[in-house]
Amino acid sequence: LKTYLQAAMFVTLMTLTRCVILVLTSPLFILAAIVGFTDGLVSRDLRRFGAGRESAFIYHHAKRLVTPIFFTGWLFYLSLPFSIHPNLFLLPCAFLFGLMIAIATSSFKKYL
Repeated sequence: LKTYLQAAMFVTLMTLTRCVILVLTSPLFILAAIVGFTDGLVSRDLRRFGAGRESAFIYHHAKRLVTPIFFTGWLFYLSLPFSIHPNLFLLPCAFLFGLMIAIATSSFKKYL
């Protein structure tokens, strides 16, 4: 029984440590969202003032993928059974999160 309690304690400690790491990397995701939003607005203005083509298809699909990319990265990091450096996993997730926000913002059709 002692071995099982010890294993449960170690799993709980590892999960809590990873939760703290995720909370501390939330500014990375906020920064990626701000940069993606700004880049998307610039791309949107260039497209609108340059008489570019507008399509709502890209906007709706990019908007739909923003939340799953955010939560999937966090859930995969919490569920990995082996140790991995957070930068190897969370930086690509933050990049994809910012990219999807930039795509969704740049393809937004309506007036702001």
